[in-house]
Amino acid sequence: RARVLVAVCLACAVGLVLASSGRADERANERVSFLSVSADGETRDADRSLRQYLEREAGVRFGADVLEYRQVIERLVAWDPADGVIVARTTPYVQVAAELLGAELEVLATYVSESTGSTTYHSYYVARKDELHPNPTPADVIAFISGSKERVRFRYHNLFSTSSFFLPSLHFRDNGVFHMRASTQSLVAIDAARLETDSSSDLVRAVAAGAEADLVAVWDDTRARFVGDGPHADEARDLVFVQLPWAIPNDLLVCSRSASAEFKDEIRSSIRSMSPGEIAVGDFSHWVDIRDAMEA
Repeated sequence: RARVLVAVCLACAVGLVLASSGRADERANERVSFLSVSADGETRDADRSLRQYLEREAGVRFGADVLEYRQVIERLVAWDPADGVIVARTTPYVQVAAELLGAELEVLATYVSESTGSTTYHSYYVARKDELHPNPTPADVIAFISGSKERVRFRYHNLFSTSSFFLPSLHFRDNGVFHMRASTQSLVAIDAARLETDSSSDLVRAVAAGAEADLVAVWDDTRARFVGDGPHADEARDLVFVQLPWAIPNDLLVCSRSASAEFKDEIRSSIRSMSPGEIAVGDFSHWVDIRDAMEA
């Protein structure tokens, strides 16, 4: 009887190992595409570190693709579940735009910022100090725009940038400021246009130079490079950063809503096991389960 019991236990153990191995093999062979919103070199390196971590911990294999903001939205909207599972690192505006256009996505995680220690961030107007009162507020920025004899030149680097275009656009709209040729009795005209760059740091430099821009908006990580002990603080001595009133989530890790519950659980479990500082590239410290990031 003892030998029979041992044999049964061994058979059960072997069965569990084989079943687990089969699930791992199935995940390894599953077609999973990983999309990244095009960004600077540090962000691409951070995405690579995240992919490698998930491949190691969750047993998935990704086909990676880095696309421009608009292209990521189009790919998420047009994605066919028959083509497998799609995972993406998206910015908040890209995520919202994609879902409004019909993309069926589930948010799995967000990241903790290296510069703020938070899962949210802010947008900041950037202007020259001599254009605003000391310790200016967003209302002072609107007063600067309204009182300017010429249209203030507002520049952004991408229409789908959350901090550089979307949030300032909402603030402009709330205060009757619009891109148009001339002001009216009730509306204020501004000259809004794209600056030919993919770098938010170049937006700050454009205001500092004064030749191309009077006003821009950037996020916490860019601001950190130009204030205090930041590496580019000398370039921003004559500039001021004015925080907009809304906190917004850091970038998000999302996947197809049609992905299996097991796949989502594996990704979430791996994210929950990630140690602080696991990524430590650019602004990305580590990722956390979105359900554990109530502020975001």
